[in-house]
Formats: sequence, structure tokens, C-alpha cells
Amino acid sequence: MKQFKGIFIKNFKVSKFLILIGLSVTLSSITIIVLSSFFRINTDNMNLTRFVQMLETSSLFILPALTTSYLFSNSITQDLNISAKNNFVDFLLVGILILIFIPFINFITDWNSQLILPKGFEGLMQWMKTTEANAYTLTQKLLNVHSTTEYLLNIIAIGIFPAFGEELYFRGVIQNSILKSKNSIVAVWITAFIFSAIHFQFFGFAARFLVGGILGLLYLWSKNIWIPIFAHCINNTCTVSFYFLKYKGIHIIDFETIGIGDTWWIALLSLCIGIILTFIIRHRLKTD
Repeated sequence: MKQFKGIFIKNFKVSKFLILIGLSVTLSSITIIVLSSFFRINTDNMNLTRFVQMLETSSLFILPALTTSYLFSNSITQDLNISAKNNFVDFLLVGILILIFIPFINFITDWNSQLILPKGFEGLMQWMKTTEANAYTLTQKLLNVHSTTEYLLNIIAIGIFPAFGEELYFRGVIQNSILKSKNSIVAVWITAFIFSAIHFQFFGFAARFLVGGILGLLYLWSKNIWIPIFAHCINNTCTVSFYFLKYKGIHIIDFETIGIGDTWWIALLSLCIGIILTFIIRHRLKTD
């Protein structure tokens, strides 16, 4: 395998995208075929569903990202900025930033959910609603847990795995590649657009686009892939933890409705404080 290391290092960046996408399609297709051959996928078996999701994340994001980086660089750790380091305060501030932005993200999500397409696109609108509803139903089944073991499995399957895989793929490979030929801010938001679009959840597109932009900026400033991975993980884990407490019957504030309706002012406050904290973090992380 060593003879393939950095074999495409001098190739055009478009080759990197084609190979990345090709690997994603190929490996995820093989995974689906193998799984369907050995398992009878039952959406009522949530542990099996979690296992399948982790395998899909590995084949769709993690393995393609690592393989592409291996083929197009002399060092995966340097190419993906895996070996970079930041101190505890940096990670703490990044975690706080994600929590502070939640009300504003909720506001954007609520606004996006009211999307209505022009006349003539009723079929597309219905498909979008069906896709969104199916994804929501599966997510709610996964989140409806009552034991600590299931909760920890959700932390791994929904919180950690997607955060690690998607950040390697989108920020580590795609954003890094676009940075070589585009303005840095342009690279961040192009990647955020791709990141949001690939989820095929149209009524949450704007919020995911915004989150992707925040993660991209954190990576741009820190040049440490673990910073956006940590932020992404915090975002996912908050949802997992909220539903665990909710289904356990513990009364807590519904964080998904903060910033919506009569609490719109909290979303505005969230945005203002979030912007201030973003500048503070930028000053701390900026390596240029």
C-alpha cells in the first residue's frame, strides 16, 4: 500500500473530488449490499439500526476521506490537521459557542420549515415533505431511549460517529481542497452548502448551512480538525441528551423551542452574544 501514498499529489483538485465521491458511492453501495445480504434490516430493532448507521458513516464519509487524503498527500495527519493541538480553554469556548447559538439556530429552522414552493412544484414539495417526515420518524425512534446503555450507544452512533466522519469529509477534505484555489471564506460557505445539501433535509437546509459555516470557520481559524469535530459532537450530543431526559420523564426546558414564537428575542440575544464570542474565539484560534 505504501506505493500508493501520495500517488495523486500533483493531480488537479477536480480529480480529488471525483475520487472522493467515487469512493463514497462505491464503499457505501458495497456496505448496503453486504448488510442486506447478512441482515434483514428491521427499523424496529434500534440497536441494529445504530450499528448500520455507524457502518454507513464509515463507508460514506470516514474511509473515503482517509483514503483520498492518503492518495493525495504525503501525510494524512498533516493533510487533515489531525495532529494539531489546542488548549482546554479553546475547546471550552467552542462548546459554549455552540450552546449559545442554539436559540438562533432554532429560529432559522422554524423559518425554513415554513418553506412553500411555487405552483407547479406540488410533486417536489410532497417528496420533500415525505423525505423529511421519514428522517424525522427514524430519528425519533433512535432518540426514544430509557436506559443509560441505550443513551451511551446514541452518544456514539448519533453524537460522535457522524461528527468525526462528516468533519473529516467536509472540512478535512472538501474545504481544504477548495481553499487551494478559492478565497478562504468562499471555501467555507461552499463547503457548508454541500454539507447541508447532502443531508437531503430541505426544511432544515438553512440551519444546517449556518451550522456548517460555523464549523468551517472554526476549522479555518484553528487549522485543527478536532475543533469542528468537538463542536459538531456537542451539537449532536445536546439533542441526544435532551431526548433521553425527556423520555425518562425528567421535566426540562424544551431547548428546541427556545427562540421560536414569543421567545424570538432570545434568538436575537443568542445571535448577538454568539457573534461577540465568535470574534473572541477567532482571536484565540487564528494561526495566520
